[in-house]
Amino acid sequence: MRDGEGRSDRSQIGLGTLLVFLALIVVGSVAAGLLLQSAGVLGTRGEEAGRAAQQRVNGGVLVHGKLGEVDTDGGGGVTTVQLQLGPAPGASDLNLTRATVVYDGSRTAALGYTEGSADAVSFSTVALRGDDTVLTEQSDRIVLTIDVAAIETGDGGLARGERAEVRITTPYGATTTVELFVPDPLGSRAVVELSGGPG
Repeated sequence: MRDGEGRSDRSQIGLGTLLVFLALIVVGSVAAGLLLQSAGVLGTRGEEAGRAAQQRVNGGVLVHGKLGEVDTDGGGGVTTVQLQLGPAPGASDLNLTRATVVYDGSRTAALGYTEGSADAVSFSTVALRGDDTVLTEQSDRIVLTIDVAAIETGDGGLARGERAEVRITTPYGATTTVELFVPDPLGSRAVVELSGGPG
């Protein structure tokens, strides 16, 4: 009888050990599954953050030309600024309707997009090559127009020798800063190139 009881005790101990071992395997499997899932989520987030950072770096615009229309009938200042834009290397699908433009001269204005004419609160765009509002290909060119005379109310625009700055922020968060300098003298020209400053 004692022999039977000893076997029974050993069987119970062996069964208990087996159950504990199986429980450890199940807990380990669940923990491994959670770790793999977390690693997958973190990897996806890292890829998204990397893409966002790349768009901020490569998601800007390049300025290929800066022209000013001169009021030859009035005070002789620059009334309208036209910036010829193209996508920066690596950038594509830059929708300028969702861009923010800040004009900073003697007055400052944050400008949004308008389908109509540029005014004191809006900029307008027209395509030289490609779409009117979206820079898709590296060869695309859009002219962005700012009504300086409407912003610089009472001043008639930018006078000879004056400076201004334009900051263009794309939907990706990349900002391009454009320095404008009105040449002096303007002469009788109706359109002048706006350099970054006196040589």
